[in-house]
Amino acid sequence: MVLPDGSVLRVDGVDQRLTEPWFVSARFTVGVLAGATSNRETRGLMVAPVGVTDHNVRVLLDGDYVGEYTRQGGTVLVAARADRTQSLVAWQGRWHEAWSWVNVEGASQAQCLALLDGLTFSDSPRGLRVGLGRGMAWERIDVLKNVPGVGELRFERPELRVDDIPRWAGARVRGGEAWRQSLPDDVMGAGLSRIVLVGPQAWVTVLNTAQVADDAGLELVSAIEAVSWA
Repeated sequence: MVLPDGSVLRVDGVDQRLTEPWFVSARFTVGVLAGATSNRETRGLMVAPVGVTDHNVRVLLDGDYVGEYTRQGGTVLVAARADRTQSLVAWQGRWHEAWSWVNVEGASQAQCLALLDGLTFSDSPRGLRVGLGRGMAWERIDVLKNVPGVGELRFERPELRVDDIPRWAGARVRGGEAWRQSLPDDVMGAGLSRIVLVGPQAWVTVLNTAQVADDAGLELVSAIEAVSWA
């Protein structure tokens, strides 16, 4: 799939099991050219197939749409709670949409729309590419996918997690080296763990759910032949 920064993520060996929608969590900085770190602002975008924003507005925001605009071959939508304590702004294309939460009480539509200033959107069946304007730079991009009967898969760049790699040898699998890590009880609940696969181009985490045994995550990781992210 094509990610917002134009890179392409490919997972070989388990394609037939990756039937749920892909979600992308992206962060970028604004004010990179300003020099001082204090002048920089970090913003976030979520990317998913068309239809997720409707669910977010109806269920998570418990609000309604208050604005609709045409931009760059798509539609920009603004939604808010009835009490205006939280809002959401989204760009919606033919296949994908990108949205940001606006956690500013009483935010105007102009304030919401400003979060998309400087961004360009190019949608395709393979993914949504987001262009950054002058003074902006990508900070990190993570890819998320739910796998029924297994848990949540998270793909991250390995250089972002290099300090987290265990100091002991993991299990050798086709896609790299794998470890099982116990999670603190206050993270997701008592007794849960995750399976971590570290390969040359991606760090893959399988977060087990309370209803799924660790073996399901290990079996999936063992089946991954390769993960390319370039």
